[in-house]
Amino acid sequence: MTDVTADSRFCIETETLHIPSLTKTYRLFQMSDSHMSPDSPLDTAEDREKAARQREIWMAHGNGLTQEENVLSLTAYARTLAADRLLFAGDMTDFPSVGTADAAKTMFDAAGPYLYAPGNHEQAHRFPAFFAPAMNGDPALQVQELGELRLVAVDNAAHSVEDRVIEALETILHGDKPVILLHHTPLDHPTLRPDAEAYWQDVTYFLFGGTGDGKNVRRYVQLLTEEHTQLKAIVAGHLHLKHVDTFPNGVTQFVSAPALAGYARVIEVKGP
Repeated sequence: MTDVTADSRFCIETETLHIPSLTKTYRLFQMSDSHMSPDSPLDTAEDREKAARQREIWMAHGNGLTQEENVLSLTAYARTLAADRLLFAGDMTDFPSVGTADAAKTMFDAAGPYLYAPGNHEQAHRFPAFFAPAMNGDPALQVQELGELRLVAVDNAAHSVEDRVIEALETILHGDKPVILLHHTPLDHPTLRPDAEAYWQDVTYFLFGGTGDGKNVRRYVQLLTEEHTQLKAIVAGHLHLKHVDTFPNGVTQFVSAPALAGYARVIEVKGP
């Protein structure tokens, strides 16, 4: 395991989120897109061959360490910080299989308290049996209480959001606590789009709300960007680049660069 504070292959950045009503400080540790592809004895020979190919592909885009080495080192650092919650913003594993899902849950359980939103590579909407154990039994919507905060994870990776999730969010976002929302695909934003286009060219697939396609897309975007709700921040991944944006309603969006390249972000959430 590597000491991330003494290794130039890692980049840990810190952002501060002010919520005036808070009386305590909360430390969140954001990671996404590790694309772990373990060689698991639980998997079929076909899946193990696929994992080997994917490890090679993603290491070519990374920092020279395996995806698992990056995750282990970053989560070890999160433990030294005594992070109140690890926020995994999707694509922590590269494809759905028994072995990848089992390896992820084992690793994340050892890392400490976490909230895990599925990504498009995990396809939790299609393979809930694999990922539900790591997502409190319901990959579509998870809610956790953290002191004065309410943490919510939504599966938006397929550019759709379930009706029941929309209905629940309408209540949660007008509830009695500040909300931090975790999902995989970031909302389209005028300052984010140019960087996304420079990296990916066609961003239809990479920005949520860039088009009206998909179930409940417009309603979901409207909920997250309307005035006078308890939503304070959105935590996302997917783009493989780091970015911080603020919507007109004051909600900050933290987009994470990939953990497979040694990146993580500490979000200090505090009062005035």
